[in-house]
Amino acid sequence: MNKTLAILALTLIIFGCGNSQPNIEITYEYQTTFGYTYPSINVKAISDTVTINKVIINRGNCGGTIMSGLTKLLKFGESISVIANGDSDVKQVDVLTDDGDWSVTF
Repeated sequence: MNKTLAILALTLIIFGCGNSQPNIEITYEYQTTFGYTYPSINVKAISDTVTINKVIINRGNCGGTIMSGLTKLLKFGESISVIANGDSDVKQVDVLTDDGDWSVTF
């Protein structure tokens, strides 16, 4: 019994150490420029460094313009903005990073 518990505990320790917390913060808001209102997605690093490889809006059904280019290495507190094309209603944003993929549903 003790041997089984020890093996179970060791397994949980080894496999339970993965980074399951996002290292980015994803937000969006509507901005207006010259009377035109558009959704803007902001991706901010909340770890020491993270590389943003791709930002997907509405499962790829809505294009976006990256304001600062990808692939982008962000340091803690730095961010990139993505402007959604057209009159998009942003429902989901997926961000692919060097440390995993993260998804937010609005």
